[in-house]
Amino acid sequence: YYNLSVNQGTDFVFKEWMKWCTTTGKKIRVAKSEKFFEGVVESIKPDGKLLLRDELNKVKEITPGDIIQVIEYIK
Repeated sequence: YYNLSVNQGTDFVFKEWMKWCTTTGKKIRVAKSEKFFEGVVESIKPDGKLLLRDELNKVKEITPGDIIQVIEYIK
């Protein structure tokens, strides 16, 4: 993927990586510091931020370095 990123750019590599991402569309619970957030994973941004849609239909950006634990719920 290094050669692909050099030759075709990091956007190309990110799009290829997202094809294999199994997190999008899953209902999860995220532990961040002392707070918990629940929702459905909308996407992951190229900078690594998780886009989580909550029960009020609001999307929250969660920085990967702030995540302590992710628990996937069974639908």
